[in-house]
Amino acid sequence: DLHIGNLGGYFSHTLAEPMNNWFKCVCNKMRRFRDPGGNRSLVGGNDLFSGNSLNRVVTPRRNIYILLVGPFGCGKTELINICSGPDQTISQHEVDYRLLNTTSFDSPSCTEIDIHTRIAELLLQLASQNKHISGIIYCHSSNMALLSGTTQRSLLVLTELLLGRQNINRLTILILPSNATHKRAEEIARTILDCPTSFGEAVAGGAFTVAGGWTKQDMTKHLWRYRSMEPFCPPICHPTASQYDSPQQIVEHILGSYGRQTVEFYAQSFHQLAQDKQALEAQVTRYQVEAGQRAAHGNADPRTPSEDEYARLRQAERDYASLRSQIQLQNGYEQGAIVQHLREINDMIERLGDSISEHLVDTYGEKAFNKGTKVVTISDACDLPGLQTWLHQYPAQMHLLPGPEQQSDKRLNLSIDEFITFFVRSRFCSILSDMMFKPFHPLAEPTENLRLIDYYREIQKQEQQYTAGKWRSITFQMLRTNLRRTMEDHIEVIVQEFLGNFLEPIAEYLFGLGKVSLGGHHYGDIRRIIQKSWEWIARTKTEVIMLGDFHPTGCVPGSFDSASTMEFELSPRSPRSKHTLCTLGLGLISRKATGGGKSPDETIILKTSVLTDSYYLSS
Repeated sequence: DLHIGNLGGYFSHTLAEPMNNWFKCVCNKMRRFRDPGGNRSLVGGNDLFSGNSLNRVVTPRRNIYILLVGPFGCGKTELINICSGPDQTISQHEVDYRLLNTTSFDSPSCTEIDIHTRIAELLLQLASQNKHISGIIYCHSSNMALLSGTTQRSLLVLTELLLGRQNINRLTILILPSNATHKRAEEIARTILDCPTSFGEAVAGGAFTVAGGWTKQDMTKHLWRYRSMEPFCPPICHPTASQYDSPQQIVEHILGSYGRQTVEFYAQSFHQLAQDKQALEAQVTRYQVEAGQRAAHGNADPRTPSEDEYARLRQAERDYASLRSQIQLQNGYEQGAIVQHLREINDMIERLGDSISEHLVDTYGEKAFNKGTKVVTISDACDLPGLQTWLHQYPAQMHLLPGPEQQSDKRLNLSIDEFITFFVRSRFCSILSDMMFKPFHPLAEPTENLRLIDYYREIQKQEQQYTAGKWRSITFQMLRTNLRRTMEDHIEVIVQEFLGNFLEPIAEYLFGLGKVSLGGHHYGDIRRIIQKSWEWIARTKTEVIMLGDFHPTGCVPGSFDSASTMEFELSPRSPRSKHTLCTLGLGLISRKATGGGKSPDETIILKTSVLTDSYYLSS
């Protein structure tokens, strides 16, 4: 029988021959019962016993949900469209792989917190329908960087919120080639396995790394391993997550930063707190005046305040004391100490410059220049054009030397020990400013710092100092406890930033040697300066509320401004300064928020110490 033969053939892979014979018998009887004319096929169409219907009855199809994530531009959405079509489903061997597309990390249309919150909300929505994912595929283009702050933070959220550390083996890191013929994806996959990258912790935890392609067949290969994995409940869906009010707050806790809604909530809360404080102050004052008036007219008016009124007064004073404590009107770090400690940092930088200069000149000067007791100047440099070209990499930091085309400039008469001293001081001030003092928090990522600074500027414009200062203090402390990077790590980064482009050029261009090195104690001195700077910034960010915000200042080369800068070693015989050449010591300004849409009031506390053209002209 043709029809029965086809039907038996359909089951030939799963049924033994005796079972086939029995099944054919049964189907023959049913065919004769339903189709006595023998003209209607049992296979195909919409019959109850068609091949498709029998397949559904015997082996129901499984749904496996896979979350796809990745940075903006990685090709994730294109891959899903190519492999699965509009329903975002790939069907293979009685399994329907449901591909869940998400907003790409670092998408220009959303903030980082918003993106991770959306993904968390998607998983919560699926969980409410009793649908859980079996794994996550992280798509990464082969032409994207392997060391990225965005990647690190995204993997942190995946690990802590979407997978859990015990389920890292469910993560597939899929490297996509930039085009269909490009082979670099395999090379990148090997690099991730063998070299330090942002994926290192995930790979060590059991994540699967593979080079991908742009075909459905390639994608199916990567999905196959999830057939043997049961769906799991992500940490975001655990009951313990309910200690937070919303998925956004959970994301904020993991990333260690606030989203805009949270920032606005805190700003409104602090504003209300300030209004309550002012109302209580007025109430306390009124009670005290009334009590004083009654005491003064005690003979004329024998009536005394009731116990209820005394109770109200005591309660108002307690409320006021509580609010005062919350708003922290007291300053734990006074302005005099703030200025003194910054002066100490400047002194340490000055001593470092003198010490490094003395060490290098004493150790390598005679060998390089062979001038005995004669003063060695910059004009004696072994490769003056090279030295000038190298130094002009820092035009925004210093103009210690003229350009290579200016060979008669008086700056060439600068002694090499002074040159090294000035360079060290200027470069160190600049690095500390950029990597320690300017960021909202030194350990936060650059993009996160920019966002927090923008938030804070808006708060400073709209709120009074006690509100703005309290927000800054709380946010800084929260970041301090949630960031994964440590200050020890950051100190080493700053040390390498300072030394990385200093010793080799000095050796080559100034001394004409293959290598120079610092004294062993210099490395400890450098770290101590950075550590003291961190302690200073941490105290001013957290302990100072009502005094305002304190910002160390440097100065870019340009016209000399006597209002904000002071000259280094000013002599009565020195001509009037016209140009600032570099910063030798950090200044200090304070900014105090006044609200009402206005920028904070700014006050110069300490002028920046600078080297000017008059230093050369008077020598």
